[in-house]
Amino acid sequence: MVSELLDAEAPVSNPDGIERFKRSAEQTSWRYVLRFLLTGIVISSSLTASLAGYNVFRTSDLEDASDALKKGGDGMLHEAYALLSNPHIFGGWRVAEQVMPQDPELAHIREDVLFQAAMALPPDTAPFEGLSRLATCGSDYHCIWRELVRGQTTLGRVQLWYYLRLRRALSLGQNLDLDTQTFFVQYPSLYVRAVREQIALGDCKFGSVTPMPLLALRDGLAQSISNSWVFVSFGGVVSFMFLLTCIGWSRVPWRLRIPEAR
Repeated sequence: MVSELLDAEAPVSNPDGIERFKRSAEQTSWRYVLRFLLTGIVISSSLTASLAGYNVFRTSDLEDASDALKKGGDGMLHEAYALLSNPHIFGGWRVAEQVMPQDPELAHIREDVLFQAAMALPPDTAPFEGLSRLATCGSDYHCIWRELVRGQTTLGRVQLWYYLRLRRALSLGQNLDLDTQTFFVQYPSLYVRAVREQIALGDCKFGSVTPMPLLALRDGLAQSISNSWVFVSFGGVVSFMFLLTCIGWSRVPWRLRIPEAR
């Protein structure tokens, strides 16, 4: 009795059905891998072509800026700045959106008002000497400007002080001293922000000497372009490998023996 029940519940063997199921699974797997390879080709080649096009565009900017810097003069320096002020995607820096440091003693200070104080008084020729009395300045912006980076200071205050000095020099058309130029070679984001603010005010004069920060922006762009060509080459190799794999996968002998699904 038990044996009869077991026999009745046993699955019926269907060799033809199992074979069709296996072939269907093989077809699905093969098409899935082929679809993956084709997707890889499209994505990698698109990214590679986009980056190559971007590099060609920025190379044109670099060449035009280099020509402008060679000619010199305030007008040509403005043209060079316009071409170099947009950082390369691999440049490693972005234009500063905020220059006021997170400093409790400067929390009530606005950049435009402090800049007016910097314009009213000559820059301190020895900013790092003496003791800071910033806490006693209150709302006296002239006092704040004088005491900003004396004594025990912070990087944020130093950056703000140099930034305002640069804006003042651009407004008056003064040549930048070597110390200021060297500082902004290290902080291109602040340099571009300062020039942008002065251009927005319609009061930006570079002076007669080509500033080192502009030359540094040019050299940085050239290096970024060179580095990104390495990524373009890598993307081209990856795309080519996907293509070869796709061709090889579609021509394997076992695939040719599998009948197409109807």
